Amino acid sequence: QKGTMFSGQYMQATIYPAQNFNPVLDAEVLFGALQGCEKGVLIDILTQRCNAQRQMISEVYRGRYGRELMADLRENLSHHFEQVMVGLMYPPVLYDAHELWHAMKGEETQENRLIDILASR
Repeated sequence: QKGTMFSGQYMQATIYPAQNFNPVLDAEVLFGALQGCEKGVLIDILTQRCNAQRQMISEVYRGRYGRELMADLRENLSHHFEQVMVGLMYPPVLYDAHELWHAMKGEETQENRLIDILASR
């Protein structure tokens, strides 16, 4: 069976690879959207591509513009919107590592956050 084991049942991913995917076009549209801070365009593209496709877009973006897409997202966005858009760009394992690090940094460890991540993978 495909999917992730959760409480004895298999769950299917909810983001499937986009049909007619074009990473070059997506990179170009994202570059333009970041120049004009068009949040709707960023949402439409980054939330409708699976992680592997987002990684391909990032590679094309780097090749075309000599810049890192994640860095441009950080530079042009702010607050929770920035966190969500940047979070979408991490490969799953790196995202988990990033979140685990944040849960353990500082004086108070966020135990519930650690449990959520470690128990669900």
